[in-house]
Amino acid sequence: MARRTIIQYKNKEDTSFLWFDPNIDSCDDTENTKTQQRLINSYVIFHSELEKSIACIKSIENEKIFLITSESCASQFLSR
Repeated sequence: MARRTIIQYKNKEDTSFLWFDPNIDSCDDTENTKTQQRLINSYVIFHSELEKSIACIKSIENEKIFLITSESCASQFLSR
């Protein structure tokens, strides 16, 4: 049985970009979007699951967080 290794990257910036989109993997332009975002900030986290996004936000302590999401998904975060 093959073992999967999960690599955790340390943020070297004082800002984290978190991109939440439940359809992120269904877009043809996803890889280009990821590349473009990393030009702005090298530490960008992409999530397609709401609960994982919320857990990620709660785990960040001493950084600013920029949440990037659609208007239709924003209310899911604001209600928490």
